[in-house]
Amino acid sequence: MTTPAAADPTPAPASPPAPAAEPKPVTTPAAADPTPAPASPPAPAAEPKPADTPAEPVVPEAYTFELREGFELGDDARALFSQAFKDLHLTQEAANKLAETWQQVQESRTAEQDRLFAAEVTQMAKELREHPELGGKDHDNLMRDLSAFARQTFGEDTMTMLTHLGLHVHSGFLSGLAKLRASRGEDRFAPGQRPNTQQTDQETFRKLYPNSPDLFPKT
Repeated sequence: MTTPAAADPTPAPASPPAPAAEPKPVTTPAAADPTPAPASPPAPAAEPKPADTPAEPVVPEAYTFELREGFELGDDARALFSQAFKDLHLTQEAANKLAETWQQVQESRTAEQDRLFAAEVTQMAKELREHPELGGKDHDNLMRDLSAFARQTFGEDTMTMLTHLGLHVHSGFLSGLAKLRASRGEDRFAPGQRPNTQQTDQETFRKLYPNSPDLFPKT
């Protein structure tokens, strides 16, 4: 039988203590740099995109003119307009608009001139009724006689021109006509022989100036 070994009474040597942890060095924050950081350069501006090049207007070799009824353009006027349109590089459509505007202006101007002339004729007719020689209670009969005498003396074409100029109510012209008629001994037509010229004068004047008032005495 084996006898167990006696235990060693000497205590085991103690483990050496762990070394103390070295203190971590304290980091001192770096002082702020007072010099400001340089600014970043601005970003380059975007280059603009090239715009689309507009198409060149189509300038015709020769322009056509669309004119309203009553409007006419002679060769010289057409040449002047055409040259101006070409200098402005106008298309046919643009030229038509310009020509239409010109016609509207002409119509407006003509209407204004007619209005002013009709007002002037109206004033002359009013003054004629107050004329010391041609006015008065016998005014209407005298005007009929002078109208008939003028037609016999001048003819229809000349009377149309005189009416167009407003001389049918012009006191100076009618006074001279009355003197001419008196010098011929035709102060009055024989009873029943006075021509009916008043309606003709009225129709002529109304054709020339349709917007004018009635300037003729009633028959």
